[in-house]
Amino acid sequence: MGAGPGPYPGQSPAWLQSHLLAFAGQPEEAVALLLNDSDEQAQRGFHVAALFAGTLALDLEYSPEASKRLRELDQSVDGEFFTVRLDYLDALHAEDPDALVAVAPKLATVGRPGLALSALETATGLLQSAGRIEEAEAIRHQNTELSESLGDTQFDTNRLRTIAAKLTDREREITSMVLEGMTNQQIAAKLVVSVRTVESHLHRAMRKVGVSSRHDLSEQLGSLIMPGS
Repeated sequence: MGAGPGPYPGQSPAWLQSHLLAFAGQPEEAVALLLNDSDEQAQRGFHVAALFAGTLALDLEYSPEASKRLRELDQSVDGEFFTVRLDYLDALHAEDPDALVAVAPKLATVGRPGLALSALETATGLLQSAGRIEEAEAIRHQNTELSESLGDTQFDTNRLRTIAAKLTDREREITSMVLEGMTNQQIAAKLVVSVRTVESHLHRAMRKVGVSSRHDLSEQLGSLIMPGS
């Protein structure tokens, strides 16, 4: 084990800053920030924090070198959470449908049911493209059963880059300000628009993300990198 878990999402400035950068359409900068934070946390002995930051970076932009480094670091922590996350990210990058199918139940077990659904959905598409139609249909059925069993707990199906891609530039800008803790009135004053305009953009952003309140919006972002939250 390392010296301790270190800061968790919401406690490290790098996590918030990386979300803001990604929402602002700057994923490369977000990845660089997260990988740098991962290295710093590892040097301090905070291996869990380093793995959280590193796997989020890989989710935004895959790097074989970073994956290898994180796997070495993963050997120093207990549990399978990060091992499974890295297995998923490696399989996703390799576009390996069999590996994605194999890792899906493990993702659900470690508290990532939404990613389990994503793994099965991606595997279905890859199998179809490879002409493995019967296998694709079987996995599609498995995905449907898992989705129905999860109900409202599919919190991590949409990853950070997927959510960000749905939003307009103005929606990303306002959402970023919400994450910084600004009120609608403060946002309106900064952007020199009416509060009603801010509310309209924010409402559309929340609808795209799949939440109904500012609090839920923050919770959704946190769930992208926290297990089982």
